[in-house]
Amino acid sequence: MLVQVHICGFALIILLSTTTASCFGQAIINPAYETEIERIIDKTVPLISCKQLSQKIASEEVVLFDARAADEYAISHLYKAQQIGYDSFQLASVANLPKNKTIVIYCSIGYRSEKIGEQLLSAGYTNVYNLYGGIFEWSNQSRPLFDSRGRSKSIHPYNESWGRWLKKGTKTKLKP
Repeated sequence: MLVQVHICGFALIILLSTTTASCFGQAIINPAYETEIERIIDKTVPLISCKQLSQKIASEEVVLFDARAADEYAISHLYKAQQIGYDSFQLASVANLPKNKTIVIYCSIGYRSEKIGEQLLSAGYTNVYNLYGGIFEWSNQSRPLFDSRGRSKSIHPYNESWGRWLKKGTKTKLKP
């Protein structure tokens, strides 16, 4: 009987582990990219998948913050996202937001946005999420990107090393 409990417990652990991975990993087609994301982020900020974000945007008001640099944002961003930067981010710039407002932060893959999210959580914001896989995964899922003129297929690859994770969209950098 005890062995059966351990077997059931083991099966349950595997099931829970698979379920947790599928919450975020289900939409990421490239397992190597998912491995890289898992290596880079610490999961100190609650995660939201691209699918979950799309559903949330359709059903409630969400504040989207783009934690990338201005030149990356200029190439493309999520609809109605506000560029807040990473190196230049100041908590004072979001002081007018209610602490319980739903905020989703993204960057290229999730590292910079996680660091901004940590600051927001420390400042008392309660509904802060980091977009799992960032704008790269958003683009890889063929979700809409925008620039100052409207819809865009372009996306800033950050650099050659990180840009290799972009499988859809046109890799574009601003010309100096």
